[in-house]
Order: sequence, then C-alpha cells, then structure tokens
Amino acid sequence: MKPSCFTVTYTDNDNAVVYYNVLTQALAVCPADIDAANDPLLAQEGLFVNEDADEVSALRLRYARDMANTKNFCLAIAPTLECNFTCPYCYEREVRHAGVMSPEAQDALIAWIEHTYQQQGSEHLQILWYGGEPLMGLSAIEHISHKLIKDGFPLESVLISNCALATEETIQRLTACNISRVTATIDGVGEQHDIHRPAANGKPTYDTIVEALKNFQARGIEVHVLFNEDRSNTANYDHVVNELAALGIYQVSASQVFDYCQCLDKCEDFTRAKYDLFDDAREFPLKQYQRATAQGISEEYLAGLMAPIRLFCSRQNQLYYVVDEKGLLYECDGDVGYTNRALGSIFDESLPSHKAYDPFTDPLCKDCAFLPLCMGNCRWTRDSIGQCCAPQKAIIQEILHDWRALLDEGGEGVRILRAATAPSLEGSVPYYLW
Repeated sequence: MKPSCFTVTYTDNDNAVVYYNVLTQALAVCPADIDAANDPLLAQEGLFVNEDADEVSALRLRYARDMANTKNFCLAIAPTLECNFTCPYCYEREVRHAGVMSPEAQDALIAWIEHTYQQQGSEHLQILWYGGEPLMGLSAIEHISHKLIKDGFPLESVLISNCALATEETIQRLTACNISRVTATIDGVGEQHDIHRPAANGKPTYDTIVEALKNFQARGIEVHVLFNEDRSNTANYDHVVNELAALGIYQVSASQVFDYCQCLDKCEDFTRAKYDLFDDAREFPLKQYQRATAQGISEEYLAGLMAPIRLFCSRQNQLYYVVDEKGLLYECDGDVGYTNRALGSIFDESLPSHKAYDPFTDPLCKDCAFLPLCMGNCRWTRDSIGQCCAPQKAIIQEILHDWRALLDEGGEGVRILRAATAPSLEGSVPYYLW
C-alpha cells in the first residue's frame, strides 16, 4: 500500500501522526509505532491505496466537463475603464482608456450575448459589472440590462464598485437591472480608508460609501465588503468589521495585496512605495485563520475551510469572457484593458477559445496533494508573483492540530476522526455567481 496522492500528514506534539485526505476529507490519527501502510482502517478510508491505484483520471475527466459546461453563460463587462479613484495597488492604472462603451458597441454586445447564449444552449445568464468604475458607465449598464430583460433572458447581475457614485437615485436605477449583489472595497475607517484608497479629486469618500451600502441593503441588494490588506492597515480590519456590523453588514472578507508588477509588464514594484506587503507565505493565511477561530473552532468551519472545489474561478470555464468598453474579449478580469491580451472581439464571427490549461499536467500542481483545494489556483496571480498555492497549504499543521484536538477522544491504536466522503464525479459544476 502507498499513501493516497491526496493524503497529507502532520506529526503532532505527542508524536502521533495525523493523516488527512484532501479530496475525501478523511481524517485519522495513528500512533507513531504502528505500520500505517498496512493498517486496514487507514486503507478503508482511502488514506492509503494500492500501488497501482488510479486516483486522478475520473477527477480529471470531471474537470474537463466542468470547463466545457455551457449551462452558465458568465460575463464580466467593463462599460468603462475610467475611474474616480487612484488606488496605488490598482493593476489597471496603465490602461484606463477614456470613454464609455459607445451605443453601437452596446447594441453589438447585446446581439453577441443573445446569439452566444442561444447557440451554446445556456440556461443561466450572469453578468458582473466591472471596471474601472462601472457606475461611470451607468447608461450602458441600463441599456444592456433592460434590453436583455425585455428580450426574456434570465439575467442575474452583480456589481463591483467603489460605490462613491452610488446615490439613492442610482441605486434605484440599478434595481431595475437585476442587480442582486454589490461588492465594495473599504480599507479602513474614515481617514484610514481615504489614505489607502484615494479619490481622484482628493475628497474623502468613506462616509459616502457607507451611506451607499446602507441604501443598497435597504433596497434588498446583498452587500459584500472587501478589505485589501497589507501590514500597514492590518490593525484596521477589526475596526471596519465592527463599524459595518453596527449597520447590519456582516459579509466582510480580507484579501491580500500583492505586487503585480510582473503581470503589468513593469520592472518597478508598483505597490511597495505605499504598502508594507506580506512577504511570508504563512503570515496572511495564519492571520485569517486566527481571526476566524478567535471565538472557538467548529467542525463545520474546518470542514468548509478544507472542502475541495470544482473550479477555482469563472476563468476556468471556457464560456466565461471579460468584455471591455471597446468590445474586446479577454479570459480574465486582470487582463482587461491590456489589448495585446485580448482573445478576440464581439465583432468577430467565431467564438474565441481560452488558452489551454490543465492543472493535472501543470508541473507545479500535478503532484500536489492540495490540488483539490485550488485546482491550479489563480493563474493570473501566479503569472504576476510566481507560485500561488491554496492558502490552507501554508498553515496545514495548525489546521490538522486543531481538527484533531476537536474530534479526538483519545484511545489506543488508529482512530478514524472523520470518515471519507467520496467526491461526486457526475453532474455539472454547481451554479454560482462570482
């Protein structure tokens, strides 16, 4: 017998070995003096398998089906790349084309969406309104949305916006565009936010954004807040969470600020002048984990944290495209505006193909036990900063130690703490919005 290619191990403080299968979530503890490779309980839970076991082919086939799934037609549309903020960590700052999508391009995009949806036999139509600052192109959002809704397409939309332009009137107009969720970024409270995310006109924006989020929520639109974090503002996270919780806004998550200079084809470190970036791969994931478990650790949380995924992001689906204000098509939000990276155009007769990618043959991923957690992770980030792994990988010792402490009641010999759950290899990838 040999360890499953998805089994990871951790030697705990008492020298007992904790075994975990990343794909099936089987968890066991084994005394150090036991021959684990020949233990029937560990084999029963798939933590050890036969030498000739093929654990990958069915999973790889499912991945190929998920990539080719056409039921969910997903688009990110940037009606403009102009922005009213000048955030130093913005990876689009070199490609802020002037202007909003022209009426001719809007009509061409509507025709392209309707044709592609019908041609591919799709069942759901999802649009992420993106930018730049998409609310600077509100008229385009309205025209495209209203026409698709009028024509009977099942449109569901989300909005990523800094929300500084989201007046009550604007929010009312957006509700008619089938916007179900808005995501805004707040990097601190009051002046702390304004320093991290400066407005182009130099005016403070924090209070305006918070008021907009309250109005979105009052209209029944789900509100998510992103906190872009580095060492310089890490102490502000709890302050933001508490301020927003007082308003009934609880969906707040932190994202690590990276230096994307490689992806921008620039030599200089474009964020380091103003940010103190996390350099250690463990530092940010460990901080996130400690925040999440500060009030206690639950089985539900750990199982969710370590749950395998089907696709890392929409980009891995071959029917996902990003559209800029010129009608150019890209395969990733991070590429938008860099016209040399465009795959094609809404004015082309044929549908462009994404670049071929298979994490099961990727030299950095194919032999990694953590592959089910990230399916290759964010390719754009890896192109920018090098290797980009699932954050759980960096703190797996802490996770397995805590999981064992939660479930292990002690005893002699091998103890199965969590039985294996066979992954579903049938059906299409679950329906989701970003």
